[in-house]
Amino acid sequence: MKRYLAPIFLIAACVGDASLPYILGFVYPSFSQSADIISILGEPNSPVQTLFNQLSIVTGSLFVLGALGLPGCFKQDHNRLAINLMSISIGAYGLFDCILSGLVVINDRETFFNPIYLLHSAVTGIGMLGLLVAALISGWLAKEHGQMKWATFFWTCLTLGSLCIVFFLTYYVPFLHEIFATTRGLWQRASLFFLYSAAIGVSQKAWSTVKKDIYQFS
Repeated sequence: MKRYLAPIFLIAACVGDASLPYILGFVYPSFSQSADIISILGEPNSPVQTLFNQLSIVTGSLFVLGALGLPGCFKQDHNRLAINLMSISIGAYGLFDCILSGLVVINDRETFFNPIYLLHSAVTGIGMLGLLVAALISGWLAKEHGQMKWATFFWTCLTLGSLCIVFFLTYYVPFLHEIFATTRGLWQRASLFFLYSAAIGVSQKAWSTVKKDIYQFS
């Protein structure tokens, strides 16, 4: 793979995945951007179920392809373990939260303790953890290179993304369920905004190291 393709794939994955609920939500009249979680678009009663799940697999594949190429973009960096862990974490998000969650279909009749629901929740959770770890490592790498503005950016994305995830999960606390029932979709999208911003930041740093390859394209 050409090194410059990795950041392109990663940016396309972030923009594409973030756009799905807004684009497909237009043809799902009862879908609420603030109250409904994104995976509802892939449930059996959704008019865009098949399209959403297929596109999730596409964006997940882009995340994986981008992650596979990231180590080559930072080949001059001596922190190989950290670079590889960051790349694996981003790839894990694409694999678990996009590809596998697109293949594991749940419906509104399944309860929290249903095996399919638990499996879907598990792969989504692992995927989100991957983006959190990637943001953490990216901030550490930037700090190690004395790039404090980048370190602050990554850690800010990590902190705000984590805070939004906490608010999102608060919906599942019994006595707080009603309070967060109308905003859990909002908190989910906010968390993804910050974590995707961190991933795009990684893409920008990768692009700056490989853009000279553009002129070597044959």
